Amino acid sequence: LTLQVLGNAKGVVAAAVSVQVFGNTVTSRGMLGYAVTVVGVFGYSESKRRAKAEKEAAAAKSAEGKDEGEWLLGVPDAPGGRSPFRAPISHQAQA
Repeated sequence: LTLQVLGNAKGVVAAAVSVQVFGNTVTSRGMLGYAVTVVGVFGYSESKRRAKAEKEAAAAKSAEGKDEGEWLLGVPDAPGGRSPFRAPISHQAQA
């Protein structure tokens, strides 16, 4: 999918160069199409950036030990320590 997005962006750049270098004309419909393409490329890039940031945040949270187990009785961890009501994932029975 990323290569398709880059291919569309390349088409916009090629059209812009042809207008500047060769003086080709672009209709208003063509300009609208190029504008939609540029907005789509930026939207795709932003979506990928946010997904990467969320993945990194989840990995950092997991590394802190926040997701090390599941609640056995629905009792939160005691302040400043671990709860005896939380089972580590590695000790849970496989379904």
